[in-house]
Amino acid sequence: MIYTSAKDGIAITELGAKGSDLVPLFECILQQIPPPAIEEGSFQMLVSNLDYDSHKGRIAIGRIDRGKVAPHDPVVTIDKDGDIAPYEINEVFIYLALSRLKVEEAKPGKLLP
Repeated sequence: MIYTSAKDGIAITELGAKGSDLVPLFECILQQIPPPAIEEGSFQMLVSNLDYDSHKGRIAIGRIDRGKVAPHDPVVTIDKDGDIAPYEINEVFIYLALSRLKVEEAKPGKLLP
């Protein structure tokens, strides 16, 4: 059992104990929650949003389920009717807070380069 106070920024494991930070909460998360199961195989990403940049063109935003992606990789999109359209990846970005960070490669579970 973890007792926390977001207002005070503390987490404790026993009532009445003096807390100083959120370390007990983060340690509990790391110990109790298993990491995601990442499948091996070719690149697969579920696109959840599209963006557009006048210099870069269409930008697909989504979650990588398996594989990895890097600039110049050939990929295809498959729409709801099963139509296939080929593309080449120009640049790969990940999010760091609210900013996009350019990286050489992205894969499932990859947060920082």
